Amino acid sequence: MKILLFLVLATFASVKGFKEVRPLKVFNLNTWALSNFDNYPIPSVEEPYNVSLVRNRYYEFLSENYPNPWLTPAILGLNDTEVLFGFNPALATKERVDSVCSHILANNFDVVFLQEVWFKKFYDLLKDCTQEFYYASEFLSCDQDSIPESLLNCSGVMTLVSKELPSRKKQKTKNFALDQGDDFASLVDLDLYSEYLIKRKALITEVKVKGLKLGLINLHLSPYSTDPDQNRLLRMEQATQVCNFVQSKGKKWSLTIIGMDMNDFPSQNGTMNPVYETFKGCGFVDAYNPMEK
Repeated sequence: MKILLFLVLATFASVKGFKEVRPLKVFNLNTWALSNFDNYPIPSVEEPYNVSLVRNRYYEFLSENYPNPWLTPAILGLNDTEVLFGFNPALATKERVDSVCSHILANNFDVVFLQEVWFKKFYDLLKDCTQEFYYASEFLSCDQDSIPESLLNCSGVMTLVSKELPSRKKQKTKNFALDQGDDFASLVDLDLYSEYLIKRKALITEVKVKGLKLGLINLHLSPYSTDPDQNRLLRMEQATQVCNFVQSKGKKWSLTIIGMDMNDFPSQNGTMNPVYETFKGCGFVDAYNPMEK
């Protein structure tokens, strides 16, 4: 059973303004590092995992904040194997993260947007292996401050900026929570209900290049489980929230780049997706679309 399901269906980067500086080399990737284990989710001395603590912590949090008459009890009813594999579904995670690091170092990117770097151990691995050439955004505080195995209130986004671009003093980072929805009591899908355990955020990095300000926004929008229409209205709200932020706070930026996992399609059956169109409607162009370059 997969308790948390995150689909990578569209990767989107957008550029606005900023023609005065050489072309920037930007990389965006969902790392699918959804595991606290290097490979299989089997607790050991080297990789401890307190199953009972995680299960009870999630149950208590959902009961208190997002009660659902069917699914909240289902969390408490998960057996140990369902907890381990459900909340740590990614296999060969360390091998994949090592490969991501090698790819970053081999390609000399200016900016790297990463999503689903959920656990501090893999954030540290990526930060340490790239620290000679990149500044890394901080690991956003969450329940792992007290329970290393927990995903509670974590966001999973990480941004790297080449040290050849800004000086450290000119790089600023902030974040804000994305809309989460309010359908928790009526959900019947455990994957979607488990979304209320995490805290999706927009990670904002501001750097200065040759006197021009560059705004970098790292996003991972809410997913669907079995039907692309699930959470689509929520994704539209999240896209609007980001657009409003850019239009109010990002006016000082000469260039704004969004790197993200949109968890949706740009279009379906010849019809443009409203989530994608929301970003396009507030002035962005799709840097992955050759027709817009």
